[in-house]
Amino acid sequence: MGWNARLIVIAVGLASVPMVEFAVDLVNEDENVVARSRQARIRLLQEIRLRSALDDAPVTESGWTTKVSKNWFGSPPAPPWWVEHEFEWLEVASDAEALMQDPPNRMLRISSDAVWWYNPTLGVLRARVPRQRDDLSSYELYARVNH
Repeated sequence: MGWNARLIVIAVGLASVPMVEFAVDLVNEDENVVARSRQARIRLLQEIRLRSALDDAPVTESGWTTKVSKNWFGSPPAPPWWVEHEFEWLEVASDAEALMQDPPNRMLRISSDAVWWYNPTLGVLRARVPRQRDDLSSYELYARVNH
């Protein structure tokens, strides 16, 4: 291989380094968002468990509190994609959803959707996720955050 070809290979190789770094940064940011979402979910679920154990707490037959309040926290735990004025904070499952492990709509679509879905019958808390590039990606993100 001649010097010109070698120089071209070296130049292409050096030019691709920033693209690789950019791709790695995107993956790291994605993992960071998932980790922060999981931490917020654990923090909220721990508080729900604590409040369910209090003597004066209104609870379901299964022992889970029926009331969850943002006022329990200085700043309410939420996934990084929650914008307070854009989406609701928490939705309590309806009677029709009492035996569901996951909300019927797992993605944030309209402003009346809440970032958290809580089922006090089963003591289940799930984070709704923003829509991704396709449904499969959205469901993968949902699973990574909630399971």
